[in-house]
Amino acid sequence: MGQQEYEAFKAKLREWMNTHPDEYAAFEEAMNARDYAGCQLVMFQAMSLIPRYRHLMSAKANEGLFEHVDEIEQAARQHDLAGKIIRECEQPGKDSTLPAMLCWLYFGKSFERIWWSVVKSCGARPIWDSCRR
Repeated sequence: MGQQEYEAFKAKLREWMNTHPDEYAAFEEAMNARDYAGCQLVMFQAMSLIPRYRHLMSAKANEGLFEHVDEIEQAARQHDLAGKIIRECEQPGKDSTLPAMLCWLYFGKSFERIWWSVVKSCGARPIWDSCRR
């Protein structure tokens, strides 16, 4: 995808977000929930797009290392993840969360929410202390 195609895709996402405020708000609320409901939505979406995703993530978790994710990247390429995402965003199913998820990643507070979730799950004090050093 070249720069023009990327910008056009981003514009389509912005248009979807502007025309589907309730769907976007519901997804954002799920991502902010303390019960990790939004994270589950993202994981289920990943598993539907990359059938081996659950197995690959389990293997990574058992290794205890997420420094390299080559196998996951390879599976994404093998399953044409980018193409699937573009096609589903162009013709989303009735219950698809993919457009809302991408809007949240592009335009929402995704980085802040993900960072805060990691801090909460690992304990804020040690992470904050190591960040200040």
